[in-house]
Amino acid sequence: MMKTDDYQTAIEREFDCYCKKILRNYARDIHRMKSRRNINIISIEAMSFEELSQLCVWDDYETDYIFVTALGPEARITDIRLAKAIESLSERRQEIIRLSFVCGMKNKEIATELGLSESTVSEHKQKALAEMKIFMEEYANENQAGDSAICPYCSGSKRKR
Repeated sequence: MMKTDDYQTAIEREFDCYCKKILRNYARDIHRMKSRRNINIISIEAMSFEELSQLCVWDDYETDYIFVTALGPEARITDIRLAKAIESLSERRQEIIRLSFVCGMKNKEIATELGLSESTVSEHKQKALAEMKIFMEEYANENQAGDSAICPYCSGSKRKR
């Protein structure tokens, strides 16, 4: 028969062995879990610019757009410079630009719709585009220093946050 001290020592050793098995199995479980997780994890430094751009989220608010309606579907203009350039045109030229670029109408269709000759529509369109180009260049030059002071990485067309 075993003595009580020997029996106590045997129980302690069995318990010690049991605890070590539990800890070893738990450590294996943690290692397996980390291995599975690392398969799906990619370092940000290892990602290409295209992959990083897919991770970006841009807030989309109604106030970020200027809505244009011209005999059909409503169009959203996101570039403030473009919207201001269109607003700087006369009503007739605004309508011709809207019909041409928003509705996708040809000069002949616009002429029929507005009761003008095709050459008049073409002339208005060319002059409107030239005016818009000048306006946008001036607007870009005026705001270029202010944009770079706010954020050197953002272009003028992105919304500053």
